[in-house]
Amino acid sequence: MKHRLVYLLTVFSLSAFTQPWSTFLDSSRAINWSGAGFTVPNYSVNCSTQPTLQTGSGNASANATAIQNDLASCDSTHNVVNLPAGTYYVTNWNYGSQGYQVVRGSGPNSTYLYMTAGGGACDGFGGSICMFGNPGYYNGSSAILPPSGSNQCLWTGGYAQGTTSITLSSCGGAPPLHQTIILDQANDNTDTSGVFICDTSSSANCTYKGNGAGDNNGRVISGLSHSQQQVAYITGVTSLGGGSYTVTISPGVYFSTIRSSQSPGAWWPGFVQNDGLENLTVDYSQSTGGSTNAAAVTMLNCYQCWVKDIRSIDAGRNHVYLIQSAGDVIRDSYFYQSQAHSSVSYVVEPEAASAFLVENNIFQQVTNPIMTGQASGAIYGYNFSTDDIYTTPATF
Repeated sequence: MKHRLVYLLTVFSLSAFTQPWSTFLDSSRAINWSGAGFTVPNYSVNCSTQPTLQTGSGNASANATAIQNDLASCDSTHNVVNLPAGTYYVTNWNYGSQGYQVVRGSGPNSTYLYMTAGGGACDGFGGSICMFGNPGYYNGSSAILPPSGSNQCLWTGGYAQGTTSITLSSCGGAPPLHQTIILDQANDNTDTSGVFICDTSSSANCTYKGNGAGDNNGRVISGLSHSQQQVAYITGVTSLGGGSYTVTISPGVYFSTIRSSQSPGAWWPGFVQNDGLENLTVDYSQSTGGSTNAAAVTMLNCYQCWVKDIRSIDAGRNHVYLIQSAGDVIRDSYFYQSQAHSSVSYVVEPEAASAFLVENNIFQQVTNPIMTGQASGAIYGYNFSTDDIYTTPATF
């Protein structure tokens, strides 16, 4: 009876404080996950073919081909590739562009995969396991650069924080309905009490980070970096004629500093939706990718994709890489060790990613559990990290 009473009091306490951050975090900086995120689907219908995996390191390529072929047999209503219990070697695999599919093991203590090849599986971004949306444009691709790029527009209206209706003009092509779009603007090179992304290489100003074109994990247009970015989902497109459109997005504009003087713009890099990895162990200790390669799970142009209930061991650059993606989830997983413990040894590394959730994970003997670069709308909650180590130099 005592235990039951304590539980009830806990429930009442949680419901009484619906905004526990409100005493220390300005409401304009808070993100509501119920509006930005999604619930990981519980797919239950098998894809038309299922893999028969072979044991032994000599079968790594054959096992990768089997998984790849089974993923190709999935469609919007047949979603599950089941990996059997056992220990197997696999080179790498790419989910393909159809989306709505999950690779599911029999449990982290039952299905054990040694990934033997890193890189090459994800359009040059590395990754033994790749959730990748075509066509795969990135911030330096000609297709997303003005004035003639086919996958870009100027952002000419709808700047207010929270707005879900924006105006795009001088578009090289029509913005894609039911896909993601990246909103950006030129970095502020002075502190306006808003978002400040430093572009200089002088420590007297702000940082040693500078590299000529600035902190350029975004587009570089006329010599100016556009690293202040938000990835949003397009829910509506209305043509206004002459290459202009009204575009409805979800979630609404995050930033309070969008203004015409900073040349706001929009671009779309490619798209895939609802790819997932569940219930298995992935071990990269046999990978040929090297310690600085992103020899792990890469989500590239991936919307509402997920990693859940996995054990990830001895990754290279990172365990999970989020690039130009939105609404993704990394949860209920255990991440252990890296191939190196130096300046590029991460677990979750987002670049130009938004509205993602990292929740209820354990990080053990890694160097940096979360390395955030040009991410917005991220939510990190209920994660635990222990025994973080840095071995270069050995005195650290």
